[in-house]
Amino acid sequence: MFDTVLMLAVLRLAAPFSDGMVMQRQMPVRIWGEAAPGSVIRVVLEKDAAKTVAGEDGRWSVELPPRGASKKGVKLTVSEHKKTLLSIGEKTDERTVEDIIFGEVWYASGQSNMECPIWGDNPRFRDEKGAMMIEMSNLPYVRFTVNQKLIDGVPQHKLEPEPQRSRWREFTREGLKPRLGETYTISAVAFYFARELYLALDVPVGIVESAWGGTPIEAWTPRCAISDQELEESLANSEGRISSSTPSALFTGMVADFCPMPMRGLIWYQGCSNKHDSSARYLDRMNRFYAGWTQMFENPDLKMYFAQLAPYETGWMNICMAQTQFAAENPNAAMVVLSDSGNFRDIHPNRKDIVGARLAMHALRRDYGFEMDGDDSPTAVQAKFQGGQVTVDFENVKKWYIYSADRSESPAFELCGADGEWKSATITNGYSHDPNMRGVVNYGPSLVLEAEGVAAPCGVRYMGRDKTCGTLYNELSLPLGPFEILQQ
Repeated sequence: MFDTVLMLAVLRLAAPFSDGMVMQRQMPVRIWGEAAPGSVIRVVLEKDAAKTVAGEDGRWSVELPPRGASKKGVKLTVSEHKKTLLSIGEKTDERTVEDIIFGEVWYASGQSNMECPIWGDNPRFRDEKGAMMIEMSNLPYVRFTVNQKLIDGVPQHKLEPEPQRSRWREFTREGLKPRLGETYTISAVAFYFARELYLALDVPVGIVESAWGGTPIEAWTPRCAISDQELEESLANSEGRISSSTPSALFTGMVADFCPMPMRGLIWYQGCSNKHDSSARYLDRMNRFYAGWTQMFENPDLKMYFAQLAPYETGWMNICMAQTQFAAENPNAAMVVLSDSGNFRDIHPNRKDIVGARLAMHALRRDYGFEMDGDDSPTAVQAKFQGGQVTVDFENVKKWYIYSADRSESPAFELCGADGEWKSATITNGYSHDPNMRGVVNYGPSLVLEAEGVAAPCGVRYMGRDKTCGTLYNELSLPLGPFEILQQ
């Protein structure tokens, strides 16, 4: 009992609060932590101040008014006082946080393709030009913190060991290079995303990263969105051992300490570890994942921009179809298609600038008011089966073009008949006959397809075979992703 009282008596700020942090602009400023039960807490952030009383469990929180973007660092002071009849008495403890700036805050999470660093020791697990980008970086108002890997399968108020702490660093040559004991620093996807936002907005950008390779979506799903049965089945299959695959284990260990930090949204790259899920099952998991994050961060408008899986030895059709449907059904979500940027021999494609830029495109148009002709890849909306032809109608495209490294002009379309056998299909409308314009498809948005040996098609798909890549783009250089439509 004595040890518990001593631990509760220590004034603590929550995980996000440390020197150099970025706070979200234009949202109420939330500050929270722990102290001796019943003590009075006074919070001062420049000209704004508030006070509260720590609860019986030692927890306290306050809200200060929203602030605009600012590159000028300000100081946060949190002091603990004895409670008296006048509500505030002698100061017993104090914490300060220096150089807080205000701008846009985003969380970055997922498995190995999100964890894959801007640079590191492994040539097969880093961005292809990361060393060069680090050498040229001098963006002190773009800052990041990378959370350590922690597993905790049972949500609880953790007092010992010390909760996760942020260590904010700058997008500068020194800030981005690995330090003693580190093999890498920030995610390459997060690096390019944050860099694009800053260059476009000219306001501070903060990134909080929690990522772990080889982990399923359910491990990142808050406990409030995990059923008791799902957790019990997982623990039974693992003989009661909590691991990085246990439902909610990674959210509790690596994310929960940052809740409810105000932020604009989440960038997410995950799916490989759920490759055996059906489309319906993974879609359900995505919906519960997102609902749990919005609840835990107390932000019903939380944006979720995520990467569709890139081609590998497998085409991931089941996961890609679920991801496409999730994006279509959730107004706060958007998906970047990576059908053109995979590597059949490497599950970690090393062109992460494409991923980051396409994610940033969603944010710039949807959250920051940039005038763009669009930010979505083409999407198949319906197919008409007539005789030996299939006409597929698309959204988010006015004019098509084809680009492939080997100069082929045969996108990976297939048709099937009643026998269920898929055969390669060709586009029969819209090709340019100008030899200098090979690859341009003039007509849109519909495409007419035919396949030799399929007299009466009843199904159409794109990139349905393993080891196929996307070669068909809209006018914004955004690729068409995998899809399958069967005749009803």
